[in-house]
Amino acid sequence: MPKPDSHILELWVRDPERLPADVRAKVARRVARYPEWREAADFWRRYYEELRNVDDEEAADGADDLLK
Repeated sequence: MPKPDSHILELWVRDPERLPADVRAKVARRVARYPEWREAADFWRRYYEELRNVDDEEAADGADDLLK
């Protein structure tokens, strides 16, 4: 089993269009097949979901401040 490539997985989750189609397909197969790849991809998904939540909260707080 190939070791998960954290950089490629992060890019695959964050901005998959930056990867060539054959690389995207290979990563998708490995994520489906290998638990270690799936766990790493899930980590990056959670990471970016948290960032979106923080950005949304900060935007809402900023809008509230403007209304005061």
